[in-house]
Amino acid sequence: NDFLFLTTGGLAGLREKISELAELVDRIEVPYILFSNLSHLEEIARLSEIMPIPLRPPAGIISTGENLDSNLRAYIESILKTKLFNCYALAEIGWIATDCEYRNLHINSERVYVEILGKDDEPLGLNQEGRIVVTTLHNRSMPFIRYDTGDVGIISSKLCPCRRTLPVITFRGREHQKIKLPNKQKIPFIDIQGIFSKYHASIEKYRLVQESMYSLRVLIKPVIGVRLDTVIQKKLIKDLTDVTGPDISVNFEIVEEIPAISTGKSSPFVSLI
Repeated sequence: NDFLFLTTGGLAGLREKISELAELVDRIEVPYILFSNLSHLEEIARLSEIMPIPLRPPAGIISTGENLDSNLRAYIESILKTKLFNCYALAEIGWIATDCEYRNLHINSERVYVEILGKDDEPLGLNQEGRIVVTTLHNRSMPFIRYDTGDVGIISSKLCPCRRTLPVITFRGREHQKIKLPNKQKIPFIDIQGIFSKYHASIEKYRLVQESMYSLRVLIKPVIGVRLDTVIQKKLIKDLTDVTGPDISVNFEIVEEIPAISTGKSSPFVSLI
């Protein structure tokens, strides 16, 4: 009972109840830890930044569910004034890997066995990128054996500076979330996400829609009260084309809301090809 774990609900609920969250953490007498999806933590930081009395800093933050890059990590840590740790987890599996103090994801080998597979389901060696499959070791009632997560990653051969011997895994995004280029190359969407996190003060939500190998449409919901001017749009276009190359055109659409995809989830990338 040294810490109280607090989780959050949907984004709409956060906007309506941030003051209640602030009152709650002021009342509790023990340190608290925020545990939530990354987009929820970003929203809490954004709301805390504009509150008359900021949220009392948590003892720590644990992020899950979405890719965390250094820009967004730095922003959330600076506003909430504590360290943010990342974990790679799935609802059906639980925690697969967790951050150490050197920002490396260590596989929880005591509870899961992780493999990296190639296109033909062949096991790949260390430092090779492939599909992440997981076998649970403690779930006796419903074990998962070589469960295909749909994610792509690499298990490193290097020893982490923290000196822990648990293997280090690098998450490289979802298998189906890749931008297809005219030269037939594919760019993991995870390589694009870091670009948008630089504009967290202006962009609340976005979605990249690949309509063809030559066209990207970017839906943007600006932060309330912010006008996304042409200067920011030009910077975004340059940042995007520096990664994708000049053969893909980028078009922006400013929207009031970005709807969920057919699965009911909010996805920052959708491919129509």
